[in-house]
Amino acid sequence: MAGLTPIPTSRISDYLTRTRLTTQLQADQLELFRIQEQVSTGRRISLPSDDAPAALRAITLQRLIERKDQVKVNLTTNQSYLTVTDAALNTVSGLLADIRGSALAVAGTTNTAEQRAAVAQQVNRAIQQLVDVGNQSFRGRYLFAGSRAGVVPYDYVDDFVEYSGNERELRSYSDLDVLFETSITGNQVFGAISEPVHGVIDLNPHISGDTLLASLREGLGISPNGAILVSDGSNTSVVDLSTASTVADVAALIEANPPAGRTVMVDLSSNGFLISLDAGNLTITEVAGGTTARELGIFEEMGAGTGPLIGSDLKPTIELTTPLNNLLGTKSKATFIIPGANNDLLIESAKNGEAYNVDIFFSAGAVAGSEVVTYNAGLGTLEIQIEDGVSTAKQIAAAIRAEGTFNAWIDYRDALTPLQAGTNSVDVGPTVTTVGGDGINLDRSGITITNINQTFTFDFSNTDIVTVEDLLNEINGANAGVLAEINAAGNGI
Repeated sequence: MAGLTPIPTSRISDYLTRTRLTTQLQADQLELFRIQEQVSTGRRISLPSDDAPAALRAITLQRLIERKDQVKVNLTTNQSYLTVTDAALNTVSGLLADIRGSALAVAGTTNTAEQRAAVAQQVNRAIQQLVDVGNQSFRGRYLFAGSRAGVVPYDYVDDFVEYSGNERELRSYSDLDVLFETSITGNQVFGAISEPVHGVIDLNPHISGDTLLASLREGLGISPNGAILVSDGSNTSVVDLSTASTVADVAALIEANPPAGRTVMVDLSSNGFLISLDAGNLTITEVAGGTTARELGIFEEMGAGTGPLIGSDLKPTIELTTPLNNLLGTKSKATFIIPGANNDLLIESAKNGEAYNVDIFFSAGAVAGSEVVTYNAGLGTLEIQIEDGVSTAKQIAAAIRAEGTFNAWIDYRDALTPLQAGTNSVDVGPTVTTVGGDGINLDRSGITITNINQTFTFDFSNTDIVTVEDLLNEINGANAGVLAEINAAGNGI
């Protein structure tokens, strides 16, 4: 208990003297009460505010003890599952040993058909017993259903046994942040799932604007919260890419943050970026020792002039959202620079293949609004007949799309306003060559799957089947007893 604080008696009022003395007594009484409480309860701290540092240490220890107690409960519970599973496996082992012995007993040529039929009946009964063991449950959980613990794993389909579980084990904590498997799948015990049929061809997806950054670099993705430095040789701009999630986001952020006084243009090849500068010497480097520019394949510290800076292959993996048209090859592309504002065209082949790397040129002879587009595979040309000095870029783009071999749009970077885009007249003269076309197009005629004496035919020519997910759903929803999914490498089915 603290001693009495001296109270001066000169030049202060009697009220202040009484008040200070009363406060001193109350504080001493509170301290005596705390000491009495500590003696009676055996606890030095009743409230965290009594000793905040010590209370924090106590709370941390208490939380650790509670988590350890929960781990102990987990271990006890899961040990019971494993014990029952072990007993079930012993039953399976015994059944298989008995059947093997019976089968060997009638394998000789001296045994009669009746003896073999009797053993066949034993085998059928053993199969039923194995199904019963496979469907064994404990504490409301099926032991051999994988992570689908609430689904009956085995059932008869005609003369066959169907497995409805999966190949994922259930896990629990054996210590803080340490997981261990607490189940075994039906496939591991009974061989419920056949060996997968692996695609032998790399589907080679190419990038588009909506390609996720997480799918690039064979699934390694791009480091989050990254930034790059874009310079024209004199001025430098920091481009923060932390908000980007797709390739188009990266392109938009780079174009929106050019060096002062400059214009940066970002296009996409089939597998990476094409970046150009309107003037100066384009360099792209890292910020503070980062790796984002290198991961995006656009690191260039020596300078690429005005460009284009050709990015390295980003190697995207297949995602559920990957369009089927982006597989097995790449489309040819070009930007058709036409004199005058609002006239430039972005042109891309509708299909993959080297055959679509062609020369595109204008010729006179058509009427504005009725332009004629002719694709000549043998000559490698796309001829566009226009009304010289009258036809507009918008009309030309519509004619190209209508012909179907190529797609065309007004280049948004050349448009002063959306309403003015492509409205100026075009003269005969400019030419361009599309590049980048490679590979083949996915055959959409379909596949045939034969399983347990049943044949299933899948036709992928349906226009509703656009993405890889659509194709997988078509197969998996047919009740053919198969599972189709993207492989672990992300380059096949």
